[in-house]
Amino acid sequence: MTPEEYFKKNPGKSIADYYVFKGKNPDNKSDENSGSGKNQFKAEANYDRNYNIEKNNKTAFSSDFIQKQTFISTIGIVCFFLPWLSVNFLGVEGSFSAYDMAKEELNILWLIPIGFLMNISLIILNKPEFFFLRAVSFLIPIGYFFFKFSEVYNAISKVDSTGAGRRILDSIFDLSFGFYITIVMIGAIYFIREEKVRH
Repeated sequence: MTPEEYFKKNPGKSIADYYVFKGKNPDNKSDENSGSGKNQFKAEANYDRNYNIEKNNKTAFSSDFIQKQTFISTIGIVCFFLPWLSVNFLGVEGSFSAYDMAKEELNILWLIPIGFLMNISLIILNKPEFFFLRAVSFLIPIGYFFFKFSEVYNAISKVDSTGAGRRILDSIFDLSFGFYITIVMIGAIYFIREEKVRH
């Protein structure tokens, strides 16, 4: 079977798949006389050339880009253990990290460090087609975090139309630096220009 016939019957297959079908290694081909004819040999030679071009044109992320993304993701992971929420009630001050809240009711916050680890892994493994997973891992917990806050505010508003309860709540709770740095690191992941090199 010629390459044209194979690809016509098997759309979407690669050049390497054709040679597996033929029981040949594209990097270690036999000579011309071992083929079924000169025309087929020439056709296979053309596909060999295209295969090598395709193979040699593969790219990977540069080491500099990997280092930057690893640094950013590491800071993001560290921020998971820093204060996200500060509390000041009757002169008593305290704080809660994302780790503290994840251990209690907001388990979904565990997706944030997972997202940073995923970012490092996908870049090192050169899998940009799965980058959407890290976005999901960041957006869902951050969105849910704000949703829970809005639930509390809405509940207070239903029983206090004056707005005094919300003002009191604002004076007690405030977002802290750990949260803000995390948001900056998530943004930095997407703003750093991708750098690729020949693999």
